[in-house]
Amino acid sequence: MLELDGGHSSQLGRIQFMLEDLRDPTQLSYLVGLNSTDRTALAEALHDIGWNVVAAYTNYFEPAGSSNPPLWYSGPSPPDETILQEAAELAIDVQDLLP
Repeated sequence: MLELDGGHSSQLGRIQFMLEDLRDPTQLSYLVGLNSTDRTALAEALHDIGWNVVAAYTNYFEPAGSSNPPLWYSGPSPPDETILQEAAELAIDVQDLLP
């Protein structure tokens, strides 16, 4: 069973809603009608969102003052808050472009 990171469900939920909007068949004509510049911008935004989510959950090295647990902690690693928030904000920007 897949469990959502409850502490970050708002950010991950925004990304999920954006992806669901893009998969909506009513958006197909809009997406097909995008010009080359807009398609490139959309592709770059989706790429950045994906990499930011991966980076947020695999960024094991952060400078001093980070929210990561001490080295002796053996539980699950929390995501990098800043990177995850950037991904959520990019998802909102993409969603705002859709009709």
